Amino acid sequence: MTLSVGNKRLIVTGASGLLGAAVAAQAVSDGWDVVGVRRSVRPSHRDVRWRWLDADLTSRASIAGDPCEARWTSRAS
Repeated sequence: MTLSVGNKRLIVTGASGLLGAAVAAQAVSDGWDVVGVRRSVRPSHRDVRWRWLDADLTSRASIAGDPCEARWTSRAS
């Protein structure tokens, strides 16, 4: 498949799983800037070809907590 876009950015949820990892790897090889979302760090899934975001998207606290914490604490440090 050929898709022509300017800034190619992709967020892949489940990127540490079989399907998500394959999608992310293919996107990287096609020139996309990929952020992989995973629930937890697994030593076998430390692929350096894309950036990782550790988040449990099934948890409201996980989704709301980190952005709020970063907003209110980043200037203090």
